[in-house]
Amino acid sequence: MRTIALFFTSSSGTHITPLDVLLQELLKKNALVYCLGTINNKEKIENIGGNFILYPPGSPYKEDSSDILKEYGIIGQKMLTHPEEGYRRHMELDTKYAFNITPEYKRLLVDIVQEKAVNVIFGDAVDKYGRLIAKELKIPFIGYITNNLYSKEFFETDPAYLYSVFMNGLRYEKYGLKRDFFKNYRKTMEELHDKYQKEFDSLPVIPLNQFDPMSKYSIIFSTNYLQPDCNLDKTRNYHIVYPQLERLEKLEDYSNFNESIKKFLKVPKKLVYISSGTLMSFSPPFYFKVIKDLLHLGYKVAISTQHYKSLLNQYCIEENFNIEDILIETFLPQKFFFKGSGPFYFTWRTK
Repeated sequence: MRTIALFFTSSSGTHITPLDVLLQELLKKNALVYCLGTINNKEKIENIGGNFILYPPGSPYKEDSSDILKEYGIIGQKMLTHPEEGYRRHMELDTKYAFNITPEYKRLLVDIVQEKAVNVIFGDAVDKYGRLIAKELKIPFIGYITNNLYSKEFFETDPAYLYSVFMNGLRYEKYGLKRDFFKNYRKTMEELHDKYQKEFDSLPVIPLNQFDPMSKYSIIFSTNYLQPDCNLDKTRNYHIVYPQLERLEKLEDYSNFNESIKKFLKVPKKLVYISSGTLMSFSPPFYFKVIKDLLHLGYKVAISTQHYKSLLNQYCIEENFNIEDILIETFLPQKFFFKGSGPFYFTWRTK
């Protein structure tokens, strides 16, 4: 029987890029591959061999309304003066808006699955519908995550520290948010999910699914070195897919690019490239420590950040770091930095 696969993709273009190697393997095996996606990813999906299907109207992948953004803005200000109260409200709001999932929209997606005679579903970790539909139609479901998988077991090794890092808590420590606040973070989120599922009479949403697709068989776009076994559930099956190094052979021409980059790369030291679009990207103190420790170890550090160029540069000036060893820009081309590199890892969230 021919494999007919349907991917429930994320709206982020950076979640499409790593799928290239997986789609190529499926196509080599004569699989027919469809990808549900948002219009901004149509060209990317088609370029890697997928048959693009636009999510029906009412997709959960849409820009937040001005009212929602305003509500988050008010909470953000509250967190500066009453950090614990503000953060709890932020958790409630995050959970409330996570339940943008309805039986009516699920029905639209079921119709697509049946129309295309799909016999296997692949779901991004942030997807909420694929698993439910696969269960209803009794077809295999494979979850995937486009960076390391961070399991419940991983977080429970040091919940206060790890949740504060991953959930932006470090940013608010200077305003009085205690790290111990995060000791029961997962339990609180689970309770909030139960509350809103009952309140909205909603389909279920898995708490913190963005860190772990929680499927019996999961694909992780990482490396064995960066995804240690101790972070994995021994009762589940995992397959780690490495980055496609061949892509780096097709370097774009950056001969006319920023002179500061060329000058920076001429300094004969080992280089660490950091893409700030990770799960910790909203915690500048985390990056302060990373910069300081790496420079102390004798590395050069390059950081590509859309939001914190001025803040991080100011920190480096205040710490009197050697400007030849640190480069922070709003955009730094990864392929240019990776030319001639040794083993490395794409932080898929900024790609």
